[in-house]
Amino acid sequence: MKNFQFLAFTGFATLLFDGTHMYGGTATNTIYEMDFENKILLSTISSPQVVRSIAYDNSLDAFWCADWATDIMLVSRAGTVLNTFPAAAL
Repeated sequence: MKNFQFLAFTGFATLLFDGTHMYGGTATNTIYEMDFENKILLSTISSPQVVRSIAYDNSLDAFWCADWATDIMLVSRAGTVLNTFPAAAL
C-alpha cells in the first residue's frame, strides 16, 4: 500500500468509485474527482449540500450527497441540484 496526498485537502469523510475515477467528500461543499492510479486531482464540483456521504447514480451520471440530518440531494457534475429526498421521510 502506498500513501499519497492531494494538496487541495486532507482526509475524506466519504469515497466512491464510478468505474473510472474515485470521488470523495471532506464534509465540505465540494466533490473531488481523483485519479488514484496517477495520483492526481482531476476536478472539483461545487455542491450546494455538504458532502459527508456520497453515492453515484449511474443512470443519471450524478451524485447523491448528504450530511448528518439534511435532505439528500442529487447533484449533477455541474453542481446543480437535480432532485431532493427529504431526510424526514427516512
